[in-house]
Amino acid sequence: MDFDFASALVSNTEETLISPEDIFSKMTSGKQLWLGQGDALREWDKERTKNDILLSMDTGMGKTIVGLLISYSLMNERKMKSIYVCASKQLVEQTVSEANQLGITVASYTNGEFTNEFEFNQCKVPLITTYQSLFNGKSRFHKEDIGGIVFDDSHVADNILKNCFTLNISKSDNQKIYEKISSLAKPYFESSNQEVRFTQVINNKSDEVLILPPFELKEHYSEIRKILIENEVQTNKDLLFAWEYLKDNLDMCLFLLNQNRIEIMPPIIPSKTLSYFKNDVRRVYLSATHINKDYFPRYYGNKIKKTISFPSGKSKTKKF
Repeated sequence: MDFDFASALVSNTEETLISPEDIFSKMTSGKQLWLGQGDALREWDKERTKNDILLSMDTGMGKTIVGLLISYSLMNERKMKSIYVCASKQLVEQTVSEANQLGITVASYTNGEFTNEFEFNQCKVPLITTYQSLFNGKSRFHKEDIGGIVFDDSHVADNILKNCFTLNISKSDNQKIYEKISSLAKPYFESSNQEVRFTQVINNKSDEVLILPPFELKEHYSEIRKILIENEVQTNKDLLFAWEYLKDNLDMCLFLLNQNRIEIMPPIIPSKTLSYFKNDVRRVYLSATHINKDYFPRYYGNKIKKTISFPSGKSKTKKF
C-alpha cells in the first residue's frame, strides 16, 4: 500500500513537521540522505527566515531533493503555498518522478495542465512548475498567496527571464508587424547616415544588430502600440505574454533590429514588480556553479542575503 504522506503530514490531529530532516524521515522510512544533503539542509534551516538564500551544491550532490524538502518545510512552517521552479517541462517531469520514487507527493503545472491542484490549494503539497509558467505576463500564479519559492538551476535562468519580458517579433512568423515597425525606424537611420546598414539588414544581407535610441522609440511609441494592437498582439501566442508586461511601457524599452526579428525589452528585468519578490516571500536559489554577485539583482531583482556552499567532497551517505 502506498503511504499517503501529504495526508499524514498536514493533519488536524498530528504535529506539522517543520525541520526538513524530520520531514524526510517521516515520508521515507528506511531511506537515507547523503551527508552533503543533510549538511546543506541544516545550514539552510539556521537561516530559513532570510528572504534570499543562495544554496550552491556541486552537480551530483542531490540538490533536487534538498530543494523539495525546503519547499515542504516552508509550506508547513508558513501554512502558505510553496513553489519549486524548473528550467523546462522535461525537468518538471524529472523532478516529479524523483519525488514520487522517494514517496514525496507533489503537485505539478505545465502547459496549462495541473496535477494535485486541490492539495496545492490546500497547502498540503508544494507545486513543481517552470520559469515560463511562473513569469509569463498572464501567469495564473501572479495573484497566488505564495510563502516560499525554490528556484532550481537559478544560474541558467537569465535567458528564460529575459524572454518572458521581451517582445520577440519574428520576421518569419509575424512579417506584417516586422515590416510596419521597421519602417517607422527607417527615417532615423537615414538621417544618421546609416541608410545602407539599415537596408542591408532589412534585405537579409547583413546579420548586424541595429539599435534604435530610446528617444526615437519614445517618439514612435503610440504608432508601435497601434500596429501591435491592430495585428492582434493580444491573441498572438508568440507575443501576448510579454505584451501583458510591456503594453503600457513601450516608451521605456530598448529596441533591437536584425534581419530576423525585432526585440523590444525593458532595460532591466522588472522582477521586483511581481508578487513573488515581495519582502514577505522566502526565496531559495539552487545552483551548481558559482554566480557573480551582480547576477541576482539583475535578473531576480534582489541581493542574496546568505550564501551556503557545499563541495562534492561531502557526498558520503548518512542515515538519519
